[in-house]
Amino acid sequence: MDGKRTAADDIAIAERNKKILDLRIGGMSFPAIARQVGLSGPGAVFKIYRKLIREVYRESAEEALTLEIEKTNRVHMALFPRAIGSKDLPPDYKAVDCLVKVWSRYDSLLGIDARTVIQIEQHRDHGERIKALEQGIETGESRPANLPPRAKPTTENGNDD
Repeated sequence: MDGKRTAADDIAIAERNKKILDLRIGGMSFPAIARQVGLSGPGAVFKIYRKLIREVYRESAEEALTLEIEKTNRVHMALFPRAIGSKDLPPDYKAVDCLVKVWSRYDSLLGIDARTVIQIEQHRDHGERIKALEQGIETGESRPANLPPRAKPTTENGNDD
C-alpha cells in the first residue's frame, strides 16, 4: 500500500468507528471491542472512543452556543426599537434595562466576562483529573496513582471565601 487513504478507506474507518461507539454504548468492554473490530488491543479502542466522544461533545456544545446566540439576537432585535424610541414614542427605559441584560448575556456566551475565565480555569483542573482517569482505564487501574486532588471551588472574584 502506498500510504494514501482512499474514499473506501474513509468509509471503512467511519463504519468501524460507528461500531466502536455502538458496542461501547451497549456496554461492551474495550478488550472485547478490540477483538470484535480487529484492533490491536483495548488501548487502541479507547483512543478512538475518546476522540469520537470529544468530537460529539464539541459539536453539541457549538450547536448549543449557536442556538443561544440566535435566541439572544431575537430578544435584542425585539427590544432595541422600544429602547431607543421613535419620533412618536419616547424611549422605554425598561426595555433599555432589559437590553443591558441581553448584552451581558452576549458577553457571557462569547466568553468576554471574567466569570467565564474563572470557569475555564476550573475546567483545566478537571481536565488533569480526566486525563489521569482515562490513563487508569487504559491500564486497568481502578484508582490511578497520578490522580490529582479535586479542584477547590472559588468565588467569582477568585477568592476561597
